[in-house]
Amino acid sequence: MQQASLDKQDMMMTPPAGEPRVDACPYAKSVAFLIVSGPTVLRQVLPALALAAPLSVHLAADGESAWNFVLHERVDLAIIDAGLPENDGFTLLTRLRRRSDMPVLMLIENEGDTERLMGLRCGASDYVRKPVDFDILWTRLHGCLRRQVSQADAASRYLQVGDLSLDSASSEVRVGGNQIYLTAAETSILTALMRRPGAMISREHLTETALGRSIEPLDRSLDTHISNLRRKLSLRAGQEGRPQIRSYRNRGYALMMPADDTPA
Repeated sequence: MQQASLDKQDMMMTPPAGEPRVDACPYAKSVAFLIVSGPTVLRQVLPALALAAPLSVHLAADGESAWNFVLHERVDLAIIDAGLPENDGFTLLTRLRRRSDMPVLMLIENEGDTERLMGLRCGASDYVRKPVDFDILWTRLHGCLRRQVSQADAASRYLQVGDLSLDSASSEVRVGGNQIYLTAAETSILTALMRRPGAMISREHLTETALGRSIEPLDRSLDTHISNLRRKLSLRAGQEGRPQIRSYRNRGYALMMPADDTPA
């Protein structure tokens, strides 16, 4: 089996030649995992995930670096080691739950129920005892994602951020109850931003998802669409109760409520 460098913070996991492939996750074209743990647990978890392409795996050694990653990148599911020093894993879980409903799987000690109960009370979706058993890990990962997709299917049609609402089925957009007419590209960009309020969405992701093509050098078409959205929806600073589109220079955009403008 190929060796995964534990120092590498971002990698695409692909099954080694000759290894049997575990059923790939059917819930997304590519699933982004964040694993927060030390090297011992990573050596148990990474080989299991390496058989489950297509997915991307991001590694973090502590809660603070994991939190900074979540603020700026897409994460579909987090695996957090409850044994991080100074209860860092539980602190991270609590912060995540204030901002996201992503599935979180806790890795807990094999003996006793203290970590299990604490994790569930803090909002963990499920748990796996250490040392990690491959079959149990993968079964519970599938279960977390399956529940997440079922919930998302029910809630994904109607999006609401402040007094801004969007019906993704009919593409109807309203601000303060008043219907606003957008182009198809503008609606696609707004939908991507509203599905992850408070999180920066990269220019590359917005261009590919909303405009259906890869971003090109000196390409400013996305910025033009964002400018039109701000004008049509009055998504500028100073509008009470209304979100605003925040720019991250040369990186991306985020839909923020005024109180969330400075990330925690």
